[in-house]
Amino acid sequence: MRAALLASVTAIGVLGLTAASQAAPSAVHGLGIGTPAPGIEQVRGGCGPGFHPQGWRDRWGYWHRRCVPNRWW
Repeated sequence: MRAALLASVTAIGVLGLTAASQAAPSAVHGLGIGTPAPGIEQVRGGCGPGFHPQGWRDRWGYWHRRCVPNRWW
């Protein structure tokens, strides 16, 4: 009885290993290497479109950062 159980578990395990699986999605055709996906917008400093990071130091020497809007003046 144990031999039959062991043989069936081994057979199911071997069949499971040969099943086709996809580890990562396939590349989208038409996009070259190094181009971002259409839904991703890369911006500078992580502040979002229309903003840029501004940094300053307080009187104790700690750096602080905030996002300020881009201005032309």
